[in-house]
Amino acid sequence: MKIVYCALSAAALLAAACHKSEPAAGTAETLPAIDARIIEATTTDLPVHEEVVGTVQPALQATVSSKTTGRIIEMKAIPGVAVKQGELLAKVEAPQLEAALARAEAALENSRSEAERYRSLRDKGSVSQRDIDRVETQLRVATAERDQIRSQLDEAEIVAPFAGRITRRHLDTGDLVQPGAAVCRIEDPTRLRFEMHVAETLANRIELGRRFKVAVGPGGVETEGTVAEVSPAADTGSRTFLVKLDLPAGEKMLAGQFGRAFLPRGSRPAVVVAESALLQRGQLCYAAVVDAENLAHLRIVRTGQRSPEGVEILSGLEAGERILAEIPADFAGGTPVNPSL
Repeated sequence: MKIVYCALSAAALLAAACHKSEPAAGTAETLPAIDARIIEATTTDLPVHEEVVGTVQPALQATVSSKTTGRIIEMKAIPGVAVKQGELLAKVEAPQLEAALARAEAALENSRSEAERYRSLRDKGSVSQRDIDRVETQLRVATAERDQIRSQLDEAEIVAPFAGRITRRHLDTGDLVQPGAAVCRIEDPTRLRFEMHVAETLANRIELGRRFKVAVGPGGVETEGTVAEVSPAADTGSRTFLVKLDLPAGEKMLAGQFGRAFLPRGSRPAVVVAESALLQRGQLCYAAVVDAENLAHLRIVRTGQRSPEGVEILSGLEAGERILAEIPADFAGGTPVNPSL
């Protein structure tokens, strides 16, 4: 009998608590009326987007390679360090070219002296024009040979093709290089692109210069990308088209980051309300629905995407229902409302 008594007492307490949490009919007049603006939940067309994943890539990148054979005697390319255009990245030892340059300069000096001597003799009429032409030709050949060796020796100094940041170093001091061997990789971090592979159904509607919303990184940094390239042919493996979007400068993004582009695919009808008409309490979101007797009651709603038109209501509210334009923080359900403009 004692157990039954306890059960009955618990049931009575629970009933009393429930009775206290919801005011009974006819008690609404005990709550003070508030002046509030009433609006209606409306229906509008919201754009539908297709999310396409992609990667941030530098628009300008290059693998810097050697044009000569030799051993690296100086390496200045350090990953993560910014460099200017023309700045020395690495130097290749070229003793044979240096020796060849010394011989070519000596031969050029000899040809220059010979040409000067023949010119003075021409003024005296001691040499023929044919001899003058021969030494002048020898001088031009010696100059060309010297310039050619200088150019080859300049190639032993590997310089940055453009201003950017070193992202990878393939070789180090002491390594032997051959023509075409990769020395380092350089990228321009100020010019980034978002690259994505798009299905044919979407690629057909993408035009150069069009802008799309892009969200990049774990925090979802949002920006807009401008279509810069659309591949004219599909990838044979995935049957998708490569599309590149230019990203604005100054954004806090890094090459290699994952992201999403939102491509429009028409629109759909949705119920929307103003952001101010919603009240967040913990994990729940409420709207204050006004009934025919101008009594406002809190109702749980489930929200969707946010847009310039307002907040989408997925459930809990129908189009045409009257709600408070703004909900006071201490609002209680069943409050009388004096509609105001």
